[in-house]
Amino acid sequence: MAAVLAAPTIKLLIFFGLAVSYSLKKRISYLGVISPLLNGALKASLVLTVTSVGLQRLTLIFIVMTIRNLLGDVRDAEKDAKEGVYSLPVVIGYRRATPFVYPAGLGMSSTLWTVIGGLPFWALAATWSIQALTYRLTPR
Repeated sequence: MAAVLAAPTIKLLIFFGLAVSYSLKKRISYLGVISPLLNGALKASLVLTVTSVGLQRLTLIFIVMTIRNLLGDVRDAEKDAKEGVYSLPVVIGYRRATPFVYPAGLGMSSTLWTVIGGLPFWALAATWSIQALTYRLTPR
């Protein structure tokens, strides 16, 4: 918020608005349903705040991050249904625990960004290691 107040630009305002909306996804039911779209837009807007990127790359970021977030909602569908959280999978009737779908999406998206970024394989291996070691630390 300090950045938005210190140097208010349309990019920062959009990013801040998306961040606040995404943070409220479990409190405001309709935000839970569209949270994958919010997350994809949030990540795309974050990229826009630090660099210029073409529409194709920005669209790819939005799509991949939306899918990755949706996979997280699929993973959490059983818990969300029990807690009354209105995620998209729960709203359409999916209420099963699918624990490995999100880590698979996380690994695939990290591989995609590594390839697109022209990074070495060791960077991807390090990323996968960090993801594996910290995965259980993220609250669901």
